[in-house]
Amino acid sequence: MKIDPKVTFWLSVVAFIAQGISSGAVHLTGMIPAEAIPSVTGWMGFIVFCWMGIQAALNGYSGPGVGPLAAKPTMAEAQKVVEQAKG
Repeated sequence: MKIDPKVTFWLSVVAFIAQGISSGAVHLTGMIPAEAIPSVTGWMGFIVFCWMGIQAALNGYSGPGVGPLAAKPTMAEAQKVVEQAKG
């Protein structure tokens, strides 16, 4: 199974924004109430942390070759690829 690269791209953009907020590079002063800033930055850090693990798993699962999360193709799958290449 392959994961659509557009999915990982857009989720990575969200994680990029979350990382900027959680690291303090994006200042939230004046954008949200001051008492909410610590909660928002904390959640953004948690989102980034979780995404890094998910992204690693998605990359391993949808990689082009055999690996720890991608099994060797069956004979029928291999023959289908060969036939498509000849096509």
